[in-house]
Amino acid sequence: HILDGPAGDGEGAEAAFAAALAQDPRHGPAHEALVTMLRRRGRWEPLERALLASAQTHEGRARAPLLVERGEVLA
Repeated sequence: HILDGPAGDGEGAEAAFAAALAQDPRHGPAHEALVTMLRRRGRWEPLERALLASAQTHEGRARAPLLVERGEVLA
């Protein structure tokens, strides 16, 4: 992904996603992009928080994969 490659600005992208989510905390695509980027960059503590935030925007079974991954990150 262009934002987390060597020429990308991963920290700037994280800040941009955080700003977008501050404006609209339920914006699914921003959550998905942030989770993907943090996973690729190996940023485990922010990933754990992002997975929880993303799970809170889902209901029922749609939450399960996010919470399972969060548990794996915490393990």
